[in-house]
Amino acid sequence: MLALSGRTTTYSFSPVDEFVIGTTFRAPLVVRRSRDRHTLLPGQSCVWDPEHVHTGSAPAAGWSAQLVIVPACELVEALDDDVSLACRPGRITDGRSRGAVAALHRAVRSRDRLAIEVELTSVAHTMFSPCSRLRPTGPRAASERLLAARDLLVDRLAENVTLAELAAAAGMDRFHFSRQFKSSFGQPPHAYRLGLRLLAAQRALEHGSPVAEVAVTSGFFDQSHLHRHFQRRFGLSPARYAAAFARPAPAEDSR
Repeated sequence: MLALSGRTTTYSFSPVDEFVIGTTFRAPLVVRRSRDRHTLLPGQSCVWDPEHVHTGSAPAAGWSAQLVIVPACELVEALDDDVSLACRPGRITDGRSRGAVAALHRAVRSRDRLAIEVELTSVAHTMFSPCSRLRPTGPRAASERLLAARDLLVDRLAENVTLAELAAAAGMDRFHFSRQFKSSFGQPPHAYRLGLRLLAAQRALEHGSPVAEVAVTSGFFDQSHLHRHFQRRFGLSPARYAAAFARPAPAEDSR
């Protein structure tokens, strides 16, 4: 997948087995696909299928947009092969899709695989849900299934566990797992995992482990990745946090 953002006045796109999902800002955008003409107002989201070339222009001034280009196979996987992606070609979505599209854009830029899968699943079901068919979730209570998935996150905290693995542990499809996990734990799986990783990093720093080592063992890409999230969550760097728990050197005997 490819995340794009910027400002322009005109464009032309010839997709090849790719969907273009995005949100426009600042000015109206006029899109032409085959013989159809669509006008997107600032803040509206859209999804274009790969069936036609489409071009865009602004009647008055340049517009800004956030786009994610998604291979069709990724959407099929996100929907568990349970939807016809061609059911609503060129559909312009309602305003509630804006938040989902923005979250997907942030996830792609973050390089967090689980976050990308969660947000792509959310976008896919937002835009194609009338064509999907619900699947049974199995006989076990939802709380038990979700606890099994949470335990998997805890046991493999430093690994990049996929959404498919978590959903399988819960005995659900990915979309319903993501929704029920957030409903039960207050956060989507990737945000919940980030909290677990930061907690693990705190404990390791309190015990004097080097920051670079803590980053690896708690599941972050590198030291700068840990620093960014730690600073955002706690208001200070990992190094400063660790320094607060450092034991003072013993005084020398001057006798």
